[in-house]
Amino acid sequence: MKAIKYLVMGVLLTGFSTTAMAQELEAKAAIDAIKNKSGNVTELVKVAQKKNKKNADALIAIARAFYEQGDTANARVNANLALEAGKQKFAPAYILLGDIEAVANEGGKAASYYNQAVYFDPKNPDGYYKYALVYRKISPSGAVQKLNDLKAQRPDVEVDALSGHIYYLSNEFDKAIKSYAKVCLTSSSRSMLTV
Repeated sequence: MKAIKYLVMGVLLTGFSTTAMAQELEAKAAIDAIKNKSGNVTELVKVAQKKNKKNADALIAIARAFYEQGDTANARVNANLALEAGKQKFAPAYILLGDIEAVANEGGKAASYYNQAVYFDPKNPDGYYKYALVYRKISPSGAVQKLNDLKAQRPDVEVDALSGHIYYLSNEFDKAIKSYAKVCLTSSSRSMLTV
C-alpha cells in the first residue's frame, strides 16, 4: 500500500515539475525573442502570459525585457500583469513601474511607485535608493530620510555616500561633508578610491 502511495506522489510531483518547466521555457522564449527582436514576439509573449498568468516572477522578467529594449508600453502592461499575479503586493513590479515613470520624467509618480515597493518589501534597498534619487530634486532632506529608513531596516547597507551625494547636488555642503564623514572606508573601498 505504501509503495502505491509513493508511486502516486512521484507521478504527481513529476507532473507539477513538468508544468513548471514548460512555463519557464515559454517565458524564456519570449524574453529571448524580445531581446533579439526575432521571431513572432507578440505571439510568444501572449503564450508566455497565458501560461504564466499566476507567476509574477516570469511576468516581471518579460516586462523587464521590454523595458530594457525601450518599449515602455509593453513593459507597463506586463508589470501590471505581474502585479495582478502578485495580488498587488509584488515589489519588483512597483519598482519597474517607477522606472518607467522616471524615464518619462514623472518624478512624483515614480516616487509613489518606489514608495509602494518599499512598503511591500522593506528589506529590499532598490526601492529606497530609487526613491531617493527621484525625490532628491523635490526634497533632498526627504530623500535622505528615506535612505535613513533603509538604514533602520538594513543596518548592513551603506547609505551615507548617497546621502552625501544628494546633499552635494543640492548645494548643502555642510550636510554633505557630515554624510561623507560617516562612510566606512574598508580596504576594498580604499583601493577603489586610488584607482
